[in-house]
Amino acid sequence: MTNNTIEFVKAERSRAKARIALCGPSGSGKTHSALRIAEGLAKTGKIALIDTENSSAEMEAGKPGIPPFDVVVMHAPFDPIKYNAAIRAAEAAGYEVLIIDSLSHAWAGSGGLLEKKDILEKIKKNSFTAWREITPIHNKLIETILQTNMHIIATIRTKTGMAVDTDSNGKISVKKIGMDMVQRDGIDYEFTVVLDLDQATHVASPSKDRTSIFDTPDGKNMVVPTKEVGLEISDWLEGAKPEKTKLPNGVRSRVTAPVARQPVHA
Repeated sequence: MTNNTIEFVKAERSRAKARIALCGPSGSGKTHSALRIAEGLAKTGKIALIDTENSSAEMEAGKPGIPPFDVVVMHAPFDPIKYNAAIRAAEAAGYEVLIIDSLSHAWAGSGGLLEKKDILEKIKKNSFTAWREITPIHNKLIETILQTNMHIIATIRTKTGMAVDTDSNGKISVKKIGMDMVQRDGIDYEFTVVLDLDQATHVASPSKDRTSIFDTPDGKNMVVPTKEVGLEISDWLEGAKPEKTKLPNGVRSRVTAPVARQPVHA
């Protein structure tokens, strides 16, 4: 490659697509939240969903606040090659937003990468050699997600832990919390925004935010996943500056106090 074949152009966010990860334990509302955010991102209304959760996403169809969407149900084995094919098919069909529900199955599901690694390790008697074959398969999946010309929302399961909480009245309760993602370490680097959903309230906290939309001085911004969140991310991608309007308590206007418990979603 010679110098005269290299051309630099002005950087513009309008060429970028959102890559959003919604992480949480079972019942935290990952699918429901993904669909609500997708509505704000999809100016054409064309939303597709890859369902690896035994058709559970279709239970969301017709609920208040849920936009129309098309679905393809993926069954085991959850080979990343099948994910790649589904992503390319969605792009070819002209969908604007693709929800991958969930990305965890490509890693830890039946036929996923961890299972492939275990099989190879038994055959080759060498963990390093097994990973050397598995890593390129994982990298290809990530490459497909990053290079597609669609907004991507990926739900990711988290390992579940228990935490003891004490309220202002001194009442002690035990709640379920999400911990490590069920995906390869470092997967969060690939996303524009990572939102961690609370199992009890279905409200999210941003653990990564390249947009600065969700910043607050105290770093404790809690986000209710809605169509408006998708609209804000879409506006930011088109060049808008992040809104900095604060309420008196220092949190963003879209943020509410912990909401009343809603029906559990996958």
